[in-house]
Amino acid sequence: MFVGRSRRNMLCFFLGMVLSCFLLWGCLLLSGSVRNWKVLKREIRLARADLEKLRIMRKRIAKRRRMIARAQRFIKDAVSLGLTPGRWDQYDVEINGPVSFLQLREILMQTATGNNYYFEPLVFYLAKHPPEEKTSPDSAKVGEPEPASMSNKLEKGDIFLRLKGKFLVRK
Repeated sequence: MFVGRSRRNMLCFFLGMVLSCFLLWGCLLLSGSVRNWKVLKREIRLARADLEKLRIMRKRIAKRRRMIARAQRFIKDAVSLGLTPGRWDQYDVEINGPVSFLQLREILMQTATGNNYYFEPLVFYLAKHPPEEKTSPDSAKVGEPEPASMSNKLEKGDIFLRLKGKFLVRK
C-alpha cells in the first residue's frame, strides 16, 4: 500500500507540475496577447488619424483642382476676349497740384472705365489745401483762398488734387 500511494503521489506531483507549467505558459501567452492588443489598438488609432488627414488632404486637393480649373477657364475666356497683357498699353498717371473745378471734372470723367480702357487708381486725394499747408492752432492764420465767384470765373487753384494710377488702353 505504501508503494501504491507513493506512485500515486508521484503521479499527482508530476501532473501538478505539468498543469502548473501549462498555467504559467497560459499566463505568459495572455500577457503577450494583452500587450499586442494594446499595441494594435494604438496603431488603429494612429491609422484612423492618418486616414482622416488623408481625407482632409483629398478635399483640399479637389478644391485646389477646382480653383485651378476655374482660373484656366477664366484665362481662356480672357484670351478669347483679347484681355491679354500684350494687347493693352499701360500709361502711368500722376497729378499733384492745384486744379480748377472744370479741370477736376474733366479728369474725373477720364478716369471712368470704358470698353477699351480702364483706369486703376493707386492714390486719390482731394483737399482745399495741399497737405503740407495745413495750419496748426498755434501758428499764424493764413487767409483761405477765395472760392470761385458765381460768374463762372475759375481760378487755377480751386482745389488740390493728388491722383496717381495707371491707364490700361486696348491696342
